[in-house]
Amino acid sequence: MGQYGTTAIEAIKLLKSGYKSAEQAWRESAEKHILAKSSRNKGCPRQAFLGLCASGLVVGVSPNTCTKLISSLNGEYSVTAVRLLVRDPNLVQKGKSKLWQKVLSEIPNTNPKKKHNEQMDVVMALWEQNLIVIDREAI
Repeated sequence: MGQYGTTAIEAIKLLKSGYKSAEQAWRESAEKHILAKSSRNKGCPRQAFLGLCASGLVVGVSPNTCTKLISSLNGEYSVTAVRLLVRDPNLVQKGKSKLWQKVLSEIPNTNPKKKHNEQMDVVMALWEQNLIVIDREAI
């Protein structure tokens, strides 16, 4: 698991301990787990995490923790990845790159050569820790 997956898991722990803002929990967790400031400020994995929280896809985390989230493509990527994993849990064994390619194929007008920017690290870490809500009806 990469530093962004670790950050996401720690942020969830903070939210479950009483933090009211997913953004604040992410930033505090990033301070603890990510050494480089530029990496801590990276938007793609943070927005992927916030997208999952806002969509109600994180176990034990209310969508209300993401009051400031503006619709983001990174959030859409992460929600799409969860939808794909719910449909085919075996995708997790194929790795982040394969999942990313599947995500890109699901979203119209997306460059199929686009590289993932750690959004899938967040999704895979939460999936592997059973922190994703698996509700086939909701997805």
